[in-house]
Amino acid sequence: MKRVLVPAALALLAGCGAPASGPASRVVVTEAWSRATTGLASAGAVYVTLESPGGDRLVGLGVPLSVARFAQLHETVRERGANGATELRMRHVDSIVLPAGERVAFVPGERHIMLIELAHPLAVGDTFALVLAFQRATPETVRVPVRGE
Repeated sequence: MKRVLVPAALALLAGCGAPASGPASRVVVTEAWSRATTGLASAGAVYVTLESPGGDRLVGLGVPLSVARFAQLHETVRERGANGATELRMRHVDSIVLPAGERVAFVPGERHIMLIELAHPLAVGDTFALVLAFQRATPETVRVPVRGE
């Protein structure tokens, strides 16, 4: 299992990052949220929508250790199983392409950010920081609210 940790992104969690400047150097991040988990869950998921005016690639994630040990990019894919039936499986991916001017949505049952080895259950009403690191754009820190849906 490969971990995606980006030193610059982790430094932003400590408040050391510089603000982005200009539309080409920034990815617009909207609709960030996470679903509440039960006390037994060791993983959680984050959903978000990204838009890059000039195109980019999401290449790394940073999450505080007080939330989870690390975060990974995941996609859900349909594969034909041994019995011939179609199965849905999650797989880790190293990066996500952000085509210029297109909205890229991370939604339940499809593309998402996995929080691995949760430090505690995610409770409705909580919020936490998540850093998104890009190939070209300045890293973005977003506040992720935890919802009950």
